[in-house]
Amino acid sequence: MPALLKQVRLLLMPTEYLVDTVSRNDLVSSSPACMNMVTTAIQMLNESNMERPLTQTRLPSEVLLAVGGWVSHFPSDKIELYNVRADHWVPLSWRHNASLGFYGCAYLNGCIYCIGGFDFISYSSHVRRFSLTSQTWTEVGSMHEERGFLSVATLNGCIYAMGGCQKQKKLKTAERYEPDTNQWTMIASMHKPRTEAGAATLHGKVYICGGLTGDEPLSCAESYNPDTNQWTLITPMETGRTGGAVVAYNDEIYVVGGFNGITQLRSVIAYDPRTRHWRCSHVTPSQKLRHCSAGGPAVCGWRFPQWRLILQCGVL
Repeated sequence: MPALLKQVRLLLMPTEYLVDTVSRNDLVSSSPACMNMVTTAIQMLNESNMERPLTQTRLPSEVLLAVGGWVSHFPSDKIELYNVRADHWVPLSWRHNASLGFYGCAYLNGCIYCIGGFDFISYSSHVRRFSLTSQTWTEVGSMHEERGFLSVATLNGCIYAMGGCQKQKKLKTAERYEPDTNQWTMIASMHKPRTEAGAATLHGKVYICGGLTGDEPLSCAESYNPDTNQWTLITPMETGRTGGAVVAYNDEIYVVGGFNGITQLRSVIAYDPRTRHWRCSHVTPSQKLRHCSAGGPAVCGWRFPQWRLILQCGVL
């Protein structure tokens, strides 16, 4: 019985239930070891202001994260976790900088990185890391440049921050963060300055698509090879897009939704690096999808070939 009771998360039970039900169970009350566990749990629950790691929600093996976005015309300071198997959303309690928006977001090694951003007064070079395990925030190494509306991707254990803007200047510079050294390193600049572009990685390269340089959305896209430290322009998209989600799936780069300068797009296009061609893929169930890939300031989930909309948030 003690071995079995050890597998029960007693600290998640109400104190009243432990006292009135668990401790009065015949099998529990007849075992000194079991009673000791129950008594200890009751004492811990009765202690006020006590940090209890065992009471934190267990994270499932597969989750979807919704980070930031907007609420009532202001940046949101919330993060929510979607349990894919249970089809259930879990709010995670945090508040790193409620006034900061337009930052890049990346997931790496069990942590969420919120990179740069804009608070309507100034742009930021700061980087904040949220551990899903301990559910705590840590300030890590700052970027070399202040960036808002930037694009972010992860590759080979590193984080790439690309483009964005500072003040009235749109950037084509890029830099790479290595968690082991907690340092950012400038890499080769892109061919085009761009903000609000989408980025993803595939087969050892970083791809960045669309965005804004002036007033018109860009149709151009490019890839970065970390081995040669070079950016290469790839076949442009048929239509310019800004704010589209970019993800790698089945050996292709998908661009989902976005804004073409006139209307929100429902179309999905896919780029095959082997043929260097774009093709029309699917149509999303909503036109209000902007910045909705995993790693952006909002998250949208789907299943190919049929779409399953999980969440819409962000700048709509």
